[in-house]
Amino acid sequence: MKTAPSAIFLSALILPAALADDDADDWSVLLKQRHLVAAGTYQDYVDHEGSRMSFAPIPEGGSEFELWAIRQIPGGLESRLLDTENVGAYLPTGTLEVITMDPYDEGTPRTRIDQGFQVIYSVDGLLPSDPDAPLAARQVLLDHNIATYTAGYEDDNLGPEASFHQTLIMKNGRDELVFIPSNIPGSDPYTDAGVEVFRLYALPDGEIAQLQLAEAKVNVWPLSEASFGGLDGKDTFRTVPEITVNLKNLYPNSTTWVQYYPGSEKLGTKGTTLSDSAIVVKDRVPRDSVLKFDRIGETITESGVYTLEVLTETPFGIERLEYTTITVQKDLVVRGSVNSLTEE
Repeated sequence: MKTAPSAIFLSALILPAALADDDADDWSVLLKQRHLVAAGTYQDYVDHEGSRMSFAPIPEGGSEFELWAIRQIPGGLESRLLDTENVGAYLPTGTLEVITMDPYDEGTPRTRIDQGFQVIYSVDGLLPSDPDAPLAARQVLLDHNIATYTAGYEDDNLGPEASFHQTLIMKNGRDELVFIPSNIPGSDPYTDAGVEVFRLYALPDGEIAQLQLAEAKVNVWPLSEASFGGLDGKDTFRTVPEITVNLKNLYPNSTTWVQYYPGSEKLGTKGTTLSDSAIVVKDRVPRDSVLKFDRIGETITESGVYTLEVLTETPFGIERLEYTTITVQKDLVVRGSVNSLTEE
């Protein structure tokens, strides 16, 4: 079992970029040390950048360090918690990262329900070869939970987390989990959506409770779908009516459009894009939309069979959401005979 050092050397106490928009000179930096099990709390102001010894030796139960930014404002003090760190005699450390094919980097990573993703995790500080070390020093817990959206895609509509899987990690180093496809439960990929949550925990030891070391999440969105309206079940038109395209759950990083080409449908055919048909979605969550075309007859100038397709491009490629085939008869042909009656 690793013995606790009498004191630790704290380094790189830097005022974070979170305060970059404010006048850094107005802020003081306060460092706090609180023992997790033994009695004792210590604190003092430190420089914006630098290093120092801990206020007190680290006890066997470990200590929690907090870094605060504090400044005087009218009516009192304003404080911001900048960082926290738990330090113990054998407290492991860990990191988690979710990687998907979507390059979105402004929040929780995201993917689609039929697509896979990777979970990269790393662990350090375990003592797997020390037979005298307690379990808390020889392994950590990787917890995998799932929560589904009950209505809409806002956090308020996210149901409670349910346990999906737990794994004990018993070695230091970097490794990964690969999921193809995602793990959101349900029976309809066009409506099922949710969040998968991964957490690393240091195991409880004596009076020390289980401690969370890292957390990573991934949003999982449903498949998109499209349907044509306005055709009334007809397949032959002299004048093509207004056509409506109903779009549901367009992926939050996507471009969707409608094209046509002569002949029967053939996947992969490059056709003519209908004007004003492109919908570009750059949202945080999926969204619905509607397209209407009332001048297709002016675009299609020749009689014949035509295929209309709804295509969408996402980080996962170009896919066809829906298609329909119509027959256009531009010329009205009258067949018959004319008899002339004359009197003699």
